[in-house]
Amino acid sequence: MPDIQEYKNYRDFLRDFILYKKRQNPYWSYGMWAKDLDLNGASTLSMIMKGKRHPSKKLADTFCEYFKFDDTQASYFHELIKIQKQTKDDPTLTILLIEQKGLDKPDEEKPLFFDWRAFAIRELTQMKGFKEDTFWISERLGNKVTPQEAGAILDKLIKFGILERGSNQNLRATSQVIKPSDGFTKSQARTFHEEVTDLTKAAFELPIAQRAFTSTTLSVKKEKVDEAKKLIREFQINFSKLIEGNPGEEVYQFNMQFFPLTKVDE
Repeated sequence: MPDIQEYKNYRDFLRDFILYKKRQNPYWSYGMWAKDLDLNGASTLSMIMKGKRHPSKKLADTFCEYFKFDDTQASYFHELIKIQKQTKDDPTLTILLIEQKGLDKPDEEKPLFFDWRAFAIRELTQMKGFKEDTFWISERLGNKVTPQEAGAILDKLIKFGILERGSNQNLRATSQVIKPSDGFTKSQARTFHEEVTDLTKAAFELPIAQRAFTSTTLSVKKEKVDEAKKLIREFQINFSKLIEGNPGEEVYQFNMQFFPLTKVDE
């Protein structure tokens, strides 16, 4: 489901919502949508999507209720409609007014090295049948990444030389690796591992033939901890060299954790 607060044009949001619904149900139509919105017919929706009119306040309220927007999302949606009416859908003026109203306040930039989506999308480009289509990318990643996020990350990967265009203009991975930049914080690293842990929890629902979950509990001497970490790193490198395929058919996530269950005396 698209996130309204990632958009600067409410019609783009509605357009992506339509694509989202059609991917769920190819037979979904404007008529079905109009019925859900308690409209007399689909003509109003069609005119809005063609840019021939804007939603009335009443219809905008209906949209907000239909999408189950919270107060912040509803306010943002209404504001986008108001701005586009004022600017007569001029994109330059729309962005300018959005910035003036303080609606365009991006979150703290997430470094690529601490964004699992960047690694996943880089690996996707090395798969058979890769499509430079943000909706295809989103779908192949189980909708864990929105089309808007996929597009933004592709742009970053190209900007930093992680991806490049070949002679046929198709995207391909370069020898440049995603690496940490100066000044990263502990909280960024923590958020990354928390997100990967959430992916692991979700993967438990996959068929057992598609995953491998193992665990070992053991007593360890303190002087062996550094050696253990070194062995884990060596195994990770050797595992990747042996298992990774290019082109591949699926993208897998491989995690290892080694941490004390007992309280460690400093």
